[in-house]
Amino acid sequence: MNYLGIKLCGMDIQQRIFEIRAAGLSQAEIACRIGVSQGAVSHYETGRRKRMYSDTHEKLIALYQELFGSKNKEAA
Repeated sequence: MNYLGIKLCGMDIQQRIFEIRAAGLSQAEIACRIGVSQGAVSHYETGRRKRMYSDTHEKLIALYQELFGSKNKEAA
């Protein structure tokens, strides 16, 4: 599996999670949807964890696009 750094294509993991949380999802809900622990989501959100497996990142992008639409596809 490949690790990806926290800064990806103009929007970092921390910002993406912040926006998903602002849409009303809890850390636990995000964790369930992207296949990580709630603690991992907390660490991504606070910037304590800087890297994410590429497959997890793809799930995060898919969740983001599901919530905010395909208009943000280029931001992914």
